[in-house]
Order: sequence, then C-alpha cells, then structure tokens
Amino acid sequence: MTCVNSIGAMIPLLSEDNVSKLIIPVIVKMLDDKVANVQFCTSKILIRTRQYINKTVFAEKLAPKLKEQSQAKDKDVAYYAKLALSYH
Repeated sequence: MTCVNSIGAMIPLLSEDNVSKLIIPVIVKMLDDKVANVQFCTSKILIRTRQYINKTVFAEKLAPKLKEQSQAKDKDVAYYAKLALSYH
C-alpha cells in the first residue's frame, strides 16, 4: 500500500502533462491489480487528486476501468470506483 499512497502523494507535485504521461499508466495497472485493496485504494487516490488529472485523459484511460470495477463483486472496490466516477 505504500507504493499506492506514494503515487497519490506525487500527483499534486507534478504537471498535468507529467501526470498524464508518467502516472496514469501506473494507475491503470493498479486498477487492474488482483488485490482488491490495491484497486479500491487506487480509486480513493483518484477521488482525492481529481483536480490534477486531465479530464480527457480520465475519460479515455481511467473511466473504462472504473466502470468495470463499479460492477465488481467486492463491495469496497465497486463503491470507491463508483465514487471516483461520480467526481469526474
């Protein structure tokens, strides 16, 4: 979880372009992680850092993964994915 939280801490410190190029691909991989805690913690990071993520990039790269997760069997994963989607 330290890695997930570190990614979240870096987002406000980077330019929007660097977030899109460097961080978003890592977040996409974290959303695909097999561990539910990694998935919902990543969604929580997206909720906290939404203002630093380009809306187009969010719509193209993150929203499809979050929509998929909003149907997950794990209730926490589904809840935080829906919440992350509602903020964008």
